[in-house]
Amino acid sequence: MKRFYIRLLLILMSIGLLSTVNTIAEESQQTVNITGVVIDVDTDTPLPDVTIMVVDTNIKVKTDETGTFSLDLPAGNYTFQVSAPFYTATVLSEIEVNTGTTIEPIQVMLEPTVVTLDAITMKVRLSQSGERGLLERRMQSSRIEDSISTEEISRLPDSSAAQAIRRVTGISIVGGKYVFVRGLGERYSNTLLNNVEIPSPEPNRRVVPMDIFPASLLASLQTVKTFSPDQPGGFAGGSVQVFTKDFPEALTMSLSMSTGFNSQATGTEGLTYPGGSLDFLGFDDGSRELPALIQEKAEEIPIRERGRFTTRGFTSEEIQEFGRSFSNVWSPERHTLPVNQGYKFSLGNNNTIFGKQFGYLGVISYGNSHSYNTQVRKAFRIGLNETLSPVTDYTIEQSEQKVDWGSVVNASLLFSHPSNNWHRLSLRTFTTHTAEDQTRTWTGFNADRNTDLQSARLRYVERQLFSGQLAGTHGFNFGTSQLKTDSMEQNLETINDAVVEKAEMDDAPNDLSVEWRLTYSRAARNEPDTRETIYEDREGQYTFRDVTHSGSRFFFDLEDQEYNARADITMPIREDGFFKLGGLMRDRTRSFDVRRFRFLPSDNVDTTVDLASPPETLFDSKNIAPRVFELRESTLATDNYLADHNIYSGYLMLDMPLTTKWQLMTGLRLESSEQVVTTYDPFSPVLVPIKADLTTLDILPGANLTYRLTERMNLRVAVSRTVTRPDFRELAPFEFTDFVGGRTILGNPDLERTLIDNYDLRWEVFPGTTGGGVVAISAFYKRFQKPIEQIIQPQAEVRITYENAEGANNYGVELEAKQNLGFITPKLRAFSINTNAAFISSRVVLPEDVGIQTSSERPLQGQCPYIINISIGYEEPNWSMSSSIAYNIYGKRLSDVGNHGAPDVFEQPRGQLDMSFSRTFANSYKFSVSGKNLLDPNVHFKQGDETSVSYKIGRSFSLGISYNL
Repeated sequence: MKRFYIRLLLILMSIGLLSTVNTIAEESQQTVNITGVVIDVDTDTPLPDVTIMVVDTNIKVKTDETGTFSLDLPAGNYTFQVSAPFYTATVLSEIEVNTGTTIEPIQVMLEPTVVTLDAITMKVRLSQSGERGLLERRMQSSRIEDSISTEEISRLPDSSAAQAIRRVTGISIVGGKYVFVRGLGERYSNTLLNNVEIPSPEPNRRVVPMDIFPASLLASLQTVKTFSPDQPGGFAGGSVQVFTKDFPEALTMSLSMSTGFNSQATGTEGLTYPGGSLDFLGFDDGSRELPALIQEKAEEIPIRERGRFTTRGFTSEEIQEFGRSFSNVWSPERHTLPVNQGYKFSLGNNNTIFGKQFGYLGVISYGNSHSYNTQVRKAFRIGLNETLSPVTDYTIEQSEQKVDWGSVVNASLLFSHPSNNWHRLSLRTFTTHTAEDQTRTWTGFNADRNTDLQSARLRYVERQLFSGQLAGTHGFNFGTSQLKTDSMEQNLETINDAVVEKAEMDDAPNDLSVEWRLTYSRAARNEPDTRETIYEDREGQYTFRDVTHSGSRFFFDLEDQEYNARADITMPIREDGFFKLGGLMRDRTRSFDVRRFRFLPSDNVDTTVDLASPPETLFDSKNIAPRVFELRESTLATDNYLADHNIYSGYLMLDMPLTTKWQLMTGLRLESSEQVVTTYDPFSPVLVPIKADLTTLDILPGANLTYRLTERMNLRVAVSRTVTRPDFRELAPFEFTDFVGGRTILGNPDLERTLIDNYDLRWEVFPGTTGGGVVAISAFYKRFQKPIEQIIQPQAEVRITYENAEGANNYGVELEAKQNLGFITPKLRAFSINTNAAFISSRVVLPEDVGIQTSSERPLQGQCPYIINISIGYEEPNWSMSSSIAYNIYGKRLSDVGNHGAPDVFEQPRGQLDMSFSRTFANSYKFSVSGKNLLDPNVHFKQGDETSVSYKIGRSFSLGISYNL
């Protein structure tokens, strides 16, 4: 903890030094500081990224996210030119600057412009990263959708997409990373990155974990809650659409640094172990890899002793050498957990090269954080008098270091033709890499053994996601008057975004628009050398216990690759309608490779070694020998598999006004899906692989009807059918033992896909008052045909499988209000409120004669009865200051299904309070401080009236400084 305070003191001293140097420079040049704010004349909201240029000088500054600017000028008379994309530029003349006097802050009002090119008139595009832009887009959209912008994310202390998206109406996050939309689990959501689906790095889940997306790389997060035929139909709750930052309108450069601490981690004597030299960078240096000797000699042969009837194997001497090639690191060590830290750098520009508009953006971020907690974890079964009796009662201690890397590299080229056709080519890449280094111990009573046990586990996991997209957008106009080349070049910068995003604004200005995307995505998860030992209390002394995971080494590698091709053609109908058609081809492949090993003690090992010794003594090289501890391969014949999923789809969609008040979007999507899972024994090529496949053809209709009650008030009705398909593991007809959870999972090749009928109703109004806003009331109902649910089978050990339930339904109400409070009185103009709530209910009916789960009727797993968000923001442009306070709470949700008469396990309600504050000074520097989970309630799970899990995650605080050019 002492190191943290020293580091904090150095940062504060650095900030003070920067301020002092700036003050000295000002005094030596005898300049006057000019400040001001730029505001949208229609909505009274501050405008970021506005350029203020001092005419006849090289001085140019931009407004920050609060719309404020600051510059220093010597005495004299000046003229300011204020400009921003899609706004009419204005000139401020006769600005007199005198030393020794104080100039009042300048207020500049900019008016949105309309771009007119001869016979073509186009509405301007509002930025997807801005709050106002997303609200206007939402108001004009034909679908029901919710979103959170970069502008709002920047005011909150959220470091990942998982933390940010839970602020959206009806969204909850389970396990810190998995999105539940309207109470529906990850099975019923899909994730699109820049409009293309991406694979998941998780072995037993098809959803992409949202914690791998650093919030600093995002332009916006949108949740589409109603289906439209031009989008993939594999969802029910919602489609989570992630958009990365695009290139800026002018040269920008940003560098930020942050440090922070957690109240129960930083400075604590936590757990660790000798790992790799590159762990602080989030990459294993090879020290955890499968030993080179095994890779060389036993890559295709299981490690077992060769015998008379087993010719494929090794001699005892060879096995001894294999065992001694593993690193002898098993036990946790104590060390002081350091402070958290993060860094981000970005560079972007937009200019003309050879008469063509070229833009680029590069962003890279790095984060290193530590967590620590102690848990009480119990498991129960039905005992005497039908009461719950504890089977295990463990105290768990756990430390984790998490390293995050993220990068965005985007480039775009716009070029035109004298015939008034235009074309844009874009290259977008997105990369994330996370590493989680976890050290865990547990100790406590085990009723089956009637004694205490203790365990230590070392686990390291790397996850990567890469997405590279080449996209083209083309506008063709036939028979229209030609534009002069010089006129086109003069308006090129404005055209750049205005026409390209027109399809997204549901207002195609061209006779024909064509969009295409070619995407390659790769998701990977590597878990090298997870190791565990278990000791048992025997007459007051803990001794090594020979059970499945004790003395084990586990290696697995998962890789998903996906090729995705998508094309969309849009043709306008009358002035405000369009007809759209297109198709998508998705080819996804997965490989899953596992190796399991154990050090098995011989029958009389206790006569040779003291089994109460630490693992490093037990598994010393001299004890890795015949008749002491011998290495054995425990890889299962069904551990490894290959999988393919091909989807071919096409659609027709019509979006047009029926009258001046009614707007209809309707169409059909045809999706052909083929899933094939093949398990194989890597050591027995003669065995016939086990295959499972599911082929379906679905017609997915959708209709969204909007009634414009007023210019800024909508009533929406939507009806659609969507589909969700089983995951690879759920479909595979073989057993897989989850090494970490210890559960056996059996796939079911007879599973069918689930069809969902969706019904939605929403009323919404977007007040034209100061700062804009939205008030919305929504209702929804979903009926599931043959939903896929977990079933617990009667076995000696718990075994999970999957069945199609008879049916399920899900319904609820959502409320939302987002508004600047200036409409009450101008004195509250700096304050805004954003609140939303969802009230949800669900019911699934399981077959009565299948499984031993206690409840045949229950809520859907993970569904919350309510989710509430409240946030209050404060922005004072004249002081370049902003702050916010946010609170999120959810109701109890089903965590685990009970069996053999024991009740289900529910996670209890938990609220989280977060606060943040930032201020910009010297025009380019921004200082920020934030606090998360300030109330620090217990994470609490209950089974009936008994507590099964309880722990705290601690309060987190961070301090940051950034420089923006």
